[in-house]
Amino acid sequence: MRAVETGGALRTAAVVVLLSAVAGGPTSGQSGGAEKADRLMARAGERYGALQGFCAEFTQERIVPLLDQRTISRGTLCQRQPGYFLMDFSDPEGDVVVADGEQLWTYFPSVDPGRVIRSELGGAGGRTFNFHDEFLSEPEARFDAGYEGTDTVTGRPTHVLSLRPRRDAGYVRARIWLGEESGLIRKVELVEENDSLRRITLSGIRLNPGLEPERFRFVPPTGIQVISR
Repeated sequence: MRAVETGGALRTAAVVVLLSAVAGGPTSGQSGGAEKADRLMARAGERYGALQGFCAEFTQERIVPLLDQRTISRGTLCQRQPGYFLMDFSDPEGDVVVADGEQLWTYFPSVDPGRVIRSELGGAGGRTFNFHDEFLSEPEARFDAGYEGTDTVTGRPTHVLSLRPRRDAGYVRARIWLGEESGLIRKVELVEENDSLRRITLSGIRLNPGLEPERFRFVPPTGIQVISR
């Protein structure tokens, strides 16, 4: 079962990256509210900017209408400033996305056991890879945002924001769920150009867990083809 794809959605997310015990949509409030949405994202951006890193459990749901396909995957997601990222899948076990500060490694043995995709990060023409910067870095310049109301995610009250990218982002629209008290991203929903839908829900978020760079080291298995992109 393929659990995640790389690209703009998890570029700096995949990303990303992305469903767990959440039912229905926003329960109160009104659509629109660009000013309120911008204010909430600015608050969340300040919160994440002050963090050294975090880890959380994730559940990801991916729906591809053209193929009448729905997949669910789970695992652990970690981020360490300034350029370290990890999605370590427990289901399907062995799948992994790793940004080691210099390169992005994507390995999905559940569907393609014979190869690893390697991409350069940073530098001239390179990319960064940060799950929350995808939505919280200069959001007023990058998105047309709206406030949709409130919802509950894994038992926690959240604000629901709609985002429409002003330039190519690998998805055509998104929604993010920000904790009412914490400002933390609890859930992300991405709609891609082919109407495929990805939902990622985070739970058990642990702030500043003392992550070492070694946690984000990836060594391709012996005999595996490494493809650079």
